[in-house]
Amino acid sequence: MKKQVKRFTGISMYVLAILCLLNSIGTMAFNISFWPFFLFLSIVLAALGYIHLKVRVKRDNKFIKYGIIIAHTLSILFIISFIIIEGLIIRAGSTRDTETPDYVVILGAGLNGDVPSLTLSQRLKASLELLEVLPEETRIVVSGGQGPGETITEAEAMKSYLVRHGISEDRIIKEDKSTSTEENLVFSRKLIREIDSKENLKITIVTSNFHMFRSNALAKEVGFDDVQSWSAPIHSYLIPTYYVREYLAIINSLILN
Repeated sequence: MKKQVKRFTGISMYVLAILCLLNSIGTMAFNISFWPFFLFLSIVLAALGYIHLKVRVKRDNKFIKYGIIIAHTLSILFIISFIIIEGLIIRAGSTRDTETPDYVVILGAGLNGDVPSLTLSQRLKASLELLEVLPEETRIVVSGGQGPGETITEAEAMKSYLVRHGISEDRIIKEDKSTSTEENLVFSRKLIREIDSKENLKITIVTSNFHMFRSNALAKEVGFDDVQSWSAPIHSYLIPTYYVREYLAIINSLILN
C-alpha cells in the first residue's frame, strides 16, 4: 500500500511539473513577468517526483524521519492556507456593487509602452460598464504611476482611454505617483481628501477579480470608510498565474504587515 501511495505521489508530481512548465511558457507568451516562478516550481516538482519514484529513503534515520514529518506538516498547512485564501479571493472577485459611490477608483495594471496591458484593458472595459449605470457626475480616480517599459504613466493612459470612450475629462482625477496597490489607495485617498471633506466617503474599486480581495482590505486599512467592488475578468489562461501570485502576495502582506 505504501509503495502504491509513493508511486501515485511521484507520478502526480511529474504531471504537476509538466503543467507548471506549460503554464510558464504560456505566461511568458503573454509577457507576464511571473513566468520564472512556474519554471522553478516545475523543476522542484520534477525533482520531488524523481525522489518519490527512484530514491529509496531509509526511514530508520531519525533526522530523515523527522524531516519527512516536518515536510508533510508544512505541506498540509500550505494546502489548508491555499484553499482558505483562494476561497476568499474567488468570493471577493465575483462582486459587482451597483450602489452609487462618491468616487470610482480604477487601479492600474501595467502598460506596454503607452498601450494598456491585457489586464488593464479588461479593467478599463469593466469601468465603462460601471460608469454606464452611474450618474454622470460621479468622479473617477485613475491610479497608477510609471514603471519599467512604460513611456507614460498608467494614470495618463487610463485617462486617455476613458476620454476616447466618451467620459468627460472633467470627471477624471489622475493619481500618477503610485507603484503598488497600497500606494494606489493611499495616494488616491490623499487626492480625494484634498478636494472633498465629506465624512464616510463611499468608493467603488475597479480592479481584476483576483485582485479584489486584497485591494478591498488595503482600502479599509488606509482609511476608506465604505468600500464597494466592481471586478473585471481576466483571460482564462492566466487564471493559474494570477491566482497563485495573489496568494503569495497575501501571504507576504500577512507576514510583513
